[in-house]
Amino acid sequence: MGFKFKLEPLHKYKKQMVDLEQQKFAQLTQRLMRIDAEIDTLSEQLKMHIDQPSQLGIQNDSASLGYVPNIQSLQQRESQMRVIHIGLKELREQKALVLREYNQQKEILHAAHKERKMMDKSKEKALVAFHENLQRKAEKMLNEQSIQRYQRA
Repeated sequence: MGFKFKLEPLHKYKKQMVDLEQQKFAQLTQRLMRIDAEIDTLSEQLKMHIDQPSQLGIQNDSASLGYVPNIQSLQQRESQMRVIHIGLKELREQKALVLREYNQQKEILHAAHKERKMMDKSKEKALVAFHENLQRKAEKMLNEQSIQRYQRA
């Protein structure tokens, strides 16, 4: 006679739900990390474009009177910086959405863990009750055997 937990299918379901929610949480974490990496690369590109004229000025300063960029190169640089800035803005908006989703998923995962712990405690209590019941039955049987021995003597 082995222990059978009546709510075992529900217990397995709760465990599967926790696993599924953990996978979703991990995917969101990876997505958030990718967005952060993209933001970092675009920020570095923007910084390079901002620092570029001073670097060019220093290089040409020693050779001639100084660096005077033409209008076309300034417009091109400005358009590149604008594209990078727009990309950064879009990525930050996307990051905000993913962070919101991340926090929601975190709450869902927390709730799933809580439900699973409740099921684990319920299973533990049922197992303890089963063992106590077995022990009582064994003690009852031993008591009956000892009563029968003393009645014969």
